[in-house]
Amino acid sequence: MAIQKLSAAEVEQHASGTGSAHPEYLFVISSARKCTGGRLVVNDEGVSRQTLKIRLKQAAKVAGRKIKFYRGPATEVVFEVVS
Repeated sequence: MAIQKLSAAEVEQHASGTGSAHPEYLFVISSARKCTGGRLVVNDEGVSRQTLKIRLKQAAKVAGRKIKFYRGPATEVVFEVVS
């Protein structure tokens, strides 16, 4: 078993939940204005549609925002920042 030592700042980051959000998703969600959104192409990201939605939901949670997903093709994830 390999144990990795964490600094106090790293422990705080994990405890606050910010360590679990992908930085690029967090940046987009936190900088977006209400009633704006985005579109991700599943093939461009290299992960499944469900994984993209989970990442966006986590980023919204950390940023204190709410997002809404729209139905679309299986190859895209479309979302709107609602608050």
